[in-house]
Order: sequence, then C-alpha cells, then structure tokens
Amino acid sequence: YAFMRCSGLTGNFTIPNTVTSIDSCVFWGCAGLASVTIPNSVTSIGVMAFYGCSGLTSMTIPNSVTRIGRQAFQNCTGLTSVTIPNSVTNIANGVFYGCTSLPSVTLPSYVTSISSSLFYGCSGLTSIIIPNSVNSIGSSAFYQCSGLTEFTIPNNVTSIGDYAFYFCSNLSSLIIGNSVSSIGDNAFLGCNEVDTIIVKCLNPPTLTRSFSSYTAAVFVPCNTLSRYSAATYWSNFTNMSENAMFRLTLSSANPQWGTARVTQQPNCTDFEAIIAAYPEQGYHFVRWTDGNTDNPRSVILGGYRSFTAEFAISQYTITVESADETTGTVSGGGTYDFGTEIQISATPADGYGFVAWNDGNTDNPRTILVSEDATYTANFVAWHTITVISADETIGTVSGGGTYYEGSQVEISAIPAEGFGFVAWNDGNTDNPRTIIVTEDATYTATFAAWRTITVTSADDTIGTATGGGTYLEGSQVEISAIPADHYHFVQWTDGNTDNPRTITVVEDSTFTAEFAIDRFTVTVESADSEMGTVSESGTYDYGAEIEISASASEHYHFVQWNDGNTDNPRTITVVEDTIFTAEFAIDRFTVTVESADSEMGAVSESGTYDYGTEIEISASASEHYHFVQWNDGNTDNPRTITVVEDTIFTAEFAIDQHTITVESADTEMGTVSEGGTYDYGTEIEISASASEHYHFVQWSDGNTANPRTITVVEDTTFTAEFAIDQHTITVESADTEMGTVSEGGTYDYGTEIQISASARDGYQFASWNDDNTENPRTITVVADATYIALFTPAVGIDESIATEIAIFPNPANDILNITSSETISEIEIVNVMGQVVKRIEVNSDNAACNVEDLKAGVYVVRIRTASAMLSQRRFVKE
Repeated sequence: YAFMRCSGLTGNFTIPNTVTSIDSCVFWGCAGLASVTIPNSVTSIGVMAFYGCSGLTSMTIPNSVTRIGRQAFQNCTGLTSVTIPNSVTNIANGVFYGCTSLPSVTLPSYVTSISSSLFYGCSGLTSIIIPNSVNSIGSSAFYQCSGLTEFTIPNNVTSIGDYAFYFCSNLSSLIIGNSVSSIGDNAFLGCNEVDTIIVKCLNPPTLTRSFSSYTAAVFVPCNTLSRYSAATYWSNFTNMSENAMFRLTLSSANPQWGTARVTQQPNCTDFEAIIAAYPEQGYHFVRWTDGNTDNPRSVILGGYRSFTAEFAISQYTITVESADETTGTVSGGGTYDFGTEIQISATPADGYGFVAWNDGNTDNPRTILVSEDATYTANFVAWHTITVISADETIGTVSGGGTYYEGSQVEISAIPAEGFGFVAWNDGNTDNPRTIIVTEDATYTATFAAWRTITVTSADDTIGTATGGGTYLEGSQVEISAIPADHYHFVQWTDGNTDNPRTITVVEDSTFTAEFAIDRFTVTVESADSEMGTVSESGTYDYGAEIEISASASEHYHFVQWNDGNTDNPRTITVVEDTIFTAEFAIDRFTVTVESADSEMGAVSESGTYDYGTEIEISASASEHYHFVQWNDGNTDNPRTITVVEDTIFTAEFAIDQHTITVESADTEMGTVSEGGTYDYGTEIEISASASEHYHFVQWSDGNTANPRTITVVEDTTFTAEFAIDQHTITVESADTEMGTVSEGGTYDYGTEIQISASARDGYQFASWNDDNTENPRTITVVADATYIALFTPAVGIDESIATEIAIFPNPANDILNITSSETISEIEIVNVMGQVVKRIEVNSDNAACNVEDLKAGVYVVRIRTASAMLSQRRFVKE
C-alpha cells in the first residue's frame, strides 16, 4: 500500500535496484502513472500491485521475476503492451482483468496453466500465443474477450473451465487440442459467431451446457464420427464430419536440438501434409528417420504415420591472426563444435608488447565460447624509454622513468627536498605529478627553488584588511591586496606605493603594511522654488555624521516633501553618500469628494483636489434600471456647478425602476394560473399553471416549459399558459415472434377505446396476455401508459387441459415451486415472457421442488416433460 491512491503521482517511476519485491497494492489506483521501470533485482509482483493504473501504456517485466500475484494489473485500461519473460512460472488469477486496450500477449514458455479470470473483460485482445507447457484453462479466463476471432487450444491442455470463453462474441474459428477431456459449463456460451470447430481429440471431451449454438461446422478425427454423434451434447451439432489431420505424428530425435511441426494439415479427402524441422541455435537439420533430407517436405498419409527429425551440432571456424606479424604472432585458431570453449594467445616480438584484440578485449591468453564464425586479430606496439631526472638532486628528486609500450599512459613525479619546492619540467609544464602518453623515447627534467615568506598586514584591522601573504618559491610573482572596511578607503602601502592590488617579485622575506582612512560626503540642501520657500545650508561631513536640515514655506504656501518623498521638517539625516535634498512646496488646496449612495444603482463624476476658489462641475449617472433622485443636501441639479472653498462631500441618491407582470391562461377550462403584479426590476418571482383533470400544461407563450417557473423582472411582460389533453402510449408485443405476432400499439388521447390482437403462427396457439386476460381480439380504454405482451404455446401436447394430472403449487410462488405428476418427470424448464429459458432442471421422479427465489417478479411459463415424452405447460406468477 506504499503509494496507494497517490493521484498526484504522474509521469515515469523508476524502482531502485535494491528492491527485491513489489508487494500488495503498492501502486493501487495511481491513475496518473505513465510508466514504471522495474529492476532485475525484483523477483515477484504482489496482489493488486498496479490495480487501476489506467495511465500505464506499456510494461516490461524483467527476467528476474518468477511470480505475478492475483489481479496485479486489473483495470489497467490504458495498457497496450506487456512483456512477460520466460522466468515467470506462475501468473495468478485475474492478473490482466479489465485491461481493455491490451491487443496481444505472449505467455512465458514454462507457465502450466491459464488461471481463472486471467484476461476477464480484455475486449481489445485480438491474439495470444499460448506455450505447449499449458495444461489447463481456468474458469472465466477469456470472459468477454470480444476481440478474439480465432483460438487454438494447445495439445497439452486437458481441461477448459466454466465460462472460459463466455461471450467472446466475435470468435469464429476454434481448434481444440488432442488432450482436452472436459469443457466446462457455459465455456463458449454467447460465442454465436463460431462457424468452424476442429476437434483433435480421438475421444469426445465431456460437455455440459458449453455451447449456446450448435450450427457450427465440426471436424473430428477420421473414424471418430460415430463416437461424437453419440456423445452427449456433441450430438446436438447438425454439421459434423471427419478430418484426417490426426493420422500424422511428428517428433524430434533430440528435442533440445530442434523441433518438428506440421505446416499444412491433411484432411479426409486430401492426405498430403507439409512437415518441417526447426533447429535450435547452434544446431542444423540432418534428415528424417526414413533418410529423406528435404526440409520442409511433403508426405502422403496412409494410416497412422510418424516422422522423426534428426539434428546435429553445428561447427564454426575461429580465425586468429596478427595485425602485423613483424611485431608479434598468435595461436589457437581452428574449426570447433558450437558451445566449445577454446583458448587463443598473442606472443609479441622483441621490442614490442601486446595491446588488445580487435574487439577491445585485453585478455592474453583468452578463453572464448564458440557460437559463430569469428576472427580475432592481435595488435602489438613498440616499447619506448622514458628518462626522468632532477636539475639539482641536492634540492629535489624524481620518479616514473622506465620502459613502456607506445600509446600507454605514464605518471612521473618531482619530490622537492625540505625547504624547497617544484618549479617546472624542462618543457615548461608545471603539473606534478604529471601524466604523459608514450610516443617515443623522451627525457623530462624537474627544476626546484627555495621557499620565501611574504607578510601582508593592515595598519588598523578595524578599518581594513590585507591579503596575499604566505610562503612562495623564490623568483615567483605574487599579488597582494588591501581591502578597506565599509565606508573606508585604501591610502597607500608603508613604502609609499599606492597600487592596489599590487604584484611583487619574491626575492627575500618581506613585509607590506596597508594604510586606510574614513570616507567623506557632501550634503546639498536646496529649494525647488525659492519664491515658495527657503532651506538650511549645505556642507561636507564624515560618513555616519548626523545633521539637521529644514525648509520654511512662504505665505499662502505649504511644505510638501523632500525630493526622496520624506515629509519630516525639520529632518535629521545620517551622512552615507553625496546627497542632494530638494524641498518641494505647493499652494493650499481642498478636496471635493463625489460619491454614490449605492454604487450598484449609479455612478458619479470623480472626486478631486482643487485650488481654493476653483469652480467645478459634478454629475450623477444612474445605472440601467435605476434613476437619479437628489444630492445629500437636497439639491436636484444634475449636472451641478460648485465653488471650492473647503473640503466637501456630495452624495448622489438613486432609486430602482419598477415593471408590471401579467399572468393569464390561454383556455380557462383547461387550466388556471397564478396572479401577476408590479415588482422592482430584477426581482425573482414564481408563476405557475394548474391543469384541469385529464389535461396537462404544455408551455408558456414564450416556449418555456418550466412549471412552476421562476422569472426575473426586467420589463413589463405578459405570460400566457398553454394546455393540452393527456395522451398515453400503448405498447403491444409478442413474447416470442417465432410463435406469433401482434397488432401495433400507438399513442392515444385519454379515454380513447382501441382494439389489440394476437396472431399465432403455424404449430402454435395464443395462450393469454401478460395480465392473464385471454380475450383476442381485445378492446381496451386508454387511461395510462401500458404494455400488453401476447403469450403463445405449441399447438400440440402442451395445453393445460391435456396434462390434467400435473399440478404446480403454490401459485403465485416466492421461493419454492412444487410440481407433482402422475408419471415420472424427466425435465422442467421455466420460460420468461420473452420466450427465454431462465431455469432448466433434470428430474427423475414424479415430484420436484424448484427454487425460484432468484427469479424476478413477473409471469412465467413452466414446461414439464415426462418420461413418455409428453410436454405439458403451466403458467405461474413469481411474487
């Protein structure tokens, strides 16, 4: 249940290779998963592991898996491809139940049974390859696999379970293998399209009610027709003939080396068959046991014949060669049986070494498994001397010299003495250690130098630091730097040098000290308009100093803000950078606020701020279905002109429009309506129409059929209710159209009188209507919808008056229906009003108790057949 119903889990999911099993319901209901990668470490897939993963489109099961649990992929409706490896030996019940998009499946070679409901409801399945290892097909295994059109039961299968191919409605061709001994109840029920059945069994398999139709052409082995014609249920097939295809037996002298199969089957009129031998990899066909070497071959059958295919192991040539025999030789080639292990080797010439074989393998000697013709070429290269020396062994040594083959990689190193360091190799390279590729004889010389100390400090660590100090090789160049603290700056080094950063050449132990100072900034204070106001003076200050600036407004003006938006006056500032502060002034102004008492009823002109004495116009606009009334001060002018003298609020007042709704009946004898009235715009009201007895409301004058009906008032409107007389539908049908027909039904006004009738076909007679009325023709008065079903019975030997010694009771019955007879009853059938047999019981007694608890309530006909072949019929009602 680790990820059960994780609906947000989408896309691709990779299981790590440390996982050994996928347990029950791990991904149950993860419909968003697109794919899952299963590693080779997994050995089993548990019950319902991927149940309902409808987003999965393909699934590859690794070779490590041996068992797939019950309903593992049930209802994976998007699954279109699945690969099952031969390692799987057990596929449990219902694994692919409901995988409606799965088109084809190849089962593993070692599966011994197709378990119950394995492909239940896989309507998209059109082909399946079943291995010869399968010996049984479980119940409901291919239930409703409507995509199957043909199916071959392998020869090793001995039993086919109940409902195995139930309602495979498009199945047309069926081949039953020669080992099947039993076919379960309803195994092929509903497979009404089957027109050809080939049975390979010499003895008829046991059937119950396995087929729903017996019209298919059945072909059975030669000399078995009499057996099938006499077998229970097989005798029901009306088109059965013999087929000679099973006079031929094929086998392999060595089954592990190859197999033999019939590619063209014979029949009872054409005794020619085509047989073929199929060798496994590494083997080849030699001959048939009768000496014939044709493959495939044609054989003429006379009686029962058998042919055995003989195979032999194949041989392959292994060629071993040198890429250049002047640099090395080889051994170990020849011709060998498939699967033989041989050893090959390469021997380099003086001054050369073995590198690899042409396929990149470097084993020497090398063991190979013969599986095909192959060539192995040995490659050799020359040896070269690499010399590594020190320029001065008193201050450093080296390592890595020696003899190596061309193209190899070699690591060389320089090891300085104490107090010294490595500088470079003679070719300028400074890597140490260093990897080189050998191409020729070469010499590498390492140079060394003494270490010197460079000290870098700050004159005051609180206002700045310095970097670059350390131990360096004499003659090297070093960069030193001075880093001032925030709000400080570098001045110079103690030797007067002002470069920063600064590069020095190391010649001796040295000290360098950096000097710093605090930053200073200019603060400028000014007026945006000197006629409107003045400001305090400007100046220059240390970083962090606090100073006060101020602005003074002229008469009739007021200070607004500084240029940075600050409105403090006077204002204290902290100096952090060069800054200009500009004071902004403005003339005195007043705010006129214009608003709506209800913004849904109407809008107003915008509010604003204006200079004293300004004349402005305000206005109010009513929303649709509203109207302006007055301003809050009682003034009704709109628009209106005002003079600004102070802050003022003007509020517009509105009212809603009203409309009249009229409701009336088109015909007061057919029906009445609710009253109308006058309402505010937008009001929701309910109007209704009440039909008189035997009439019904049809619609309002605007075509609307809702009643009662809610309307929204938007204008003056009239609604007229329309009525009509009630009509009812009379349905007349036959319980079985093969027994008889009926007159047509129809739709009629309430109170109409009509006549219905039933006509029996030849050999049948009218029994009654489904309401037990026996009048025919029959006159009925239309007062409601009704269905009348005509029941018919065979005209001879089934009338209730003939078999008066048979009784059924109780009638009506709810659970047990008892049947007694003066002679032995052989069979009882219960038939519904559609003529379908819903229950059949075999009896060998003069009384029987039939359980009808599972039947739906309604009228049924009981057919009772006695030992003397007399057929009687009784009607009973199931409560």
